[in-house]
Amino acid sequence: KSQIVGHESYDGGIVIGAGVLLNQSINQSIEAGLSGLEWGAGIPGTIAGCVAGNCGAFGKDISSVVESVDVLDEKGEVKTYSNEECEFSYRESKFKKNDNKDIILSVNLKLDKGDKEKSREEIKNTLLGRKGKYPSRPNLGCIFKNIIIDKLSNKEEILKIIPPEKIKGGKFGTGYLIDQGELKGEQVGQAKISDEHEIGRASCRERV
Repeated sequence: KSQIVGHESYDGGIVIGAGVLLNQSINQSIEAGLSGLEWGAGIPGTIAGCVAGNCGAFGKDISSVVESVDVLDEKGEVKTYSNEECEFSYRESKFKKNDNKDIILSVNLKLDKGDKEKSREEIKNTLLGRKGKYPSRPNLGCIFKNIIIDKLSNKEEILKIIPPEKIKGGKFGTGYLIDQGELKGEQVGQAKISDEHEIGRASCRERV
C-alpha cells in the first residue's frame, strides 16, 4: 500500500510515505520495534529526498535498507522499483538523474528488530556528536561529496599528496581540500563556507 504521508509497519519492515521527514521516519521505525536508521538522526529532509540522494553518514547509507520504492511514473501509473532497479551509488540514484520522470510515493525499508532504549541512546550520542561539528548559525549542512579515489584519472598523483589517515573507505573528504586551500570563511553573495566547521570534515555552507 503506497502512502504519501505516514507509515505502515510490518514484520521486519516499514513503509514510509514520501513526504515524511527522515527524522520522523527514524522515530516511527523505532516505535515499530525496528533498528537500522539511527545513523540518520539530525539529517534534514524527507525520506524521499534521502532515497533520491542516497543520503548517508558514519559509513552507512539509506540504500542498505531500501527494499523497494513505489513511484508515480510519467504516464500516471504506480510502479515499484526494487533496490537494484533504483541504481544506487555513492550519493546517487536513478531518481537524481536529470531525465528522471518518476515521483517517489513511498519507500519500503527492510530493517532489523531492535531495542527501543538502545536505539534512543544511539540517536542521543549521534546528535551529541554532530552538535560540535556543525555551525551554530542557519546552514545548508554538508553539501560536498567525499572524493572516491578509484574514480580519479590522476589517482597515483593524488595518493602522493593526500595523507593516508585522511583516506577512509576508499574516499577522502572535500573538507580536507578546503582546509588546505584556506577557504574557510570565503563568501560569495550570501553563501559562505563556514569557519566554524571542524577541520578535516566535509565543509558546510552557512547562510549569512
